[in-house]
Amino acid sequence: MLKIIIKMPNDQMMEIEADNQEFDEKKLIRAIEKRKSTVGSDNENIEKKRMDENLILKEILKELPNEMKNFTIEKNIGKGAESTVHKIRFIKTNKCYALKVIKKRNNKSNFNELNILRKIKNKNIINVLCYYADPKKEFDYVIMELAYSNLSHFARKTIKRFVLSETFLCLIANQVLQGLHYLHRIKIAHLDLKPQNILITEYLDIKLVDFSVSLDYSKINNEEVKLPYVGTPFFMPPEVIKRMRIKVKDLQKVDLFSLGVTLYILGFGKYPFNINPEDEEEEVLKKMNSNWKVQDENNIFSSHFIHFLNSLLEFDINKRPTIHEALNNYWVKGASIILNEKENTANANIFLSYLITDHFRDFKEYISNDCIN
Repeated sequence: MLKIIIKMPNDQMMEIEADNQEFDEKKLIRAIEKRKSTVGSDNENIEKKRMDENLILKEILKELPNEMKNFTIEKNIGKGAESTVHKIRFIKTNKCYALKVIKKRNNKSNFNELNILRKIKNKNIINVLCYYADPKKEFDYVIMELAYSNLSHFARKTIKRFVLSETFLCLIANQVLQGLHYLHRIKIAHLDLKPQNILITEYLDIKLVDFSVSLDYSKINNEEVKLPYVGTPFFMPPEVIKRMRIKVKDLQKVDLFSLGVTLYILGFGKYPFNINPEDEEEEVLKKMNSNWKVQDENNIFSSHFIHFLNSLLEFDINKRPTIHEALNNYWVKGASIILNEKENTANANIFLSYLITDHFRDFKEYISNDCIN
């Protein structure tokens, strides 16, 4: 028998049993009706909606190994424009994972994201256990490893500050670049890099996520490609806003621009170029010009970091570095000092406090040398 345990809004646990091959939906619905007599009216609609959403999980279960058959659906942990993410716990191992429920676009499966997820395996990219796309259903489902939070939420809610120290930014940049380097080696451009799509684990490891608009260019035979208008507007480089044709090998530079915007936001707490939400495309492009440079008026950061940011946020794609060049940047390579400290610090909370307070003297000494004019 298959056992599914569902956590009720009042923290009570509801247990349903069914055959592994033939899940009895009527029995589940009867259980919902029976629970109505014990759950308050305010919780009824919430629980009914949750139970209806989870009926499709019967299909996912067929793809899971035996030790993962029995699980608890614990809570919703994220919501995007076309997807929701739930925290689930497998009973036998007591391990938690994330279940991403993706709404189909125009009744078409999210084969682009599912196919990309199937191809990738890297320590700096979210690991997928299984996925399920049913042509008869409204949603597709992916079970993946669980991260602690995304960088936007982590900065604002967890450490109670939106701007991060230079050591923290260097740690993030290095790991994101490692993930991007892997993606572009297998010819995948992320195209929607932003703090919300960069996850951080409880051990402060970085994981890239959300490949819904990513481009697999492994089968593009042309030397050039016309950029699709996809991603998040404030993180788009000018070539995407203009819908330009660029060299296929320069797709990596699109992601590097978005990384630059991300690091700027996490470092300065605002968007670069003084762009406002109400700005039209022409105004945005006008502000994104070759004369704009990062200004560190309070001298918070090293000249190496400011120089690196300016290279990523270069208006002209031909002047932007490649991922290989970015990984070999003097400032980015300094992350090795921070990573060594991380390995030698047993407690993740202590290491986090070092990051927040910019404790790393060796890193400060490193970036103070060979200063850029």
